[in-house]
Amino acid sequence: SDQPRHGPSAPYTPYTPKPSGSWLRRLLGLSWAWLFAGCWAQAPADPRALDFAKNFSDHCLNSRANWSLKRDELNRRWRKLASPQSASFLSGQAGQAWHVPSVENEGNMVLSMGSKKEFCALFARRAERLEAERLFQLLVANSPPPWRVQALDEVWSGQGTERRHSLSYVWLDAQGQARWLFTLTTSEFEQPSIQALASVTSLGP
Repeated sequence: SDQPRHGPSAPYTPYTPKPSGSWLRRLLGLSWAWLFAGCWAQAPADPRALDFAKNFSDHCLNSRANWSLKRDELNRRWRKLASPQSASFLSGQAGQAWHVPSVENEGNMVLSMGSKKEFCALFARRAERLEAERLFQLLVANSPPPWRVQALDEVWSGQGTERRHSLSYVWLDAQGQARWLFTLTTSEFEQPSIQALASVTSLGP
């Protein structure tokens, strides 16, 4: 540990930091990191669902304040899909898509980001549906201050074994304005082309 050890012979005088904005941001960031660590500590039924949630957290959720910087990073580190192939992951929007590298689940995920409309989306060929939903809710159903969360109505579409389930949450700022939309859609189909799709979309400046 970087902190000095204080035994019985070394009296400890606690340090009281000034309540500055930068200190509060650091404290909130650490608290949020500890919350995520607790999420990952629960061994999931499907490691692909955990891999999916961690990549969504790292590259979409935690990068939403500066996606242009994240795009530059991914262009340096990841293999970009060619334009015809990436189009199916962009829903008609301008942007880029990349193969997500993974030691144990290579080829399972693709990440896309818009260049005009601000969104980030992660696609998984396979991720256990209920586990993906549990981890997604742990990430976005509770927000760090000053954000507030509003859950939207769940949506079921399709029929029989081809049903799809969508969960959506909106993060509102301190003035009550909707700023971020988070959505997860999963498929009950046994062999879907995409089993899980998580996205975050900017709703305003």
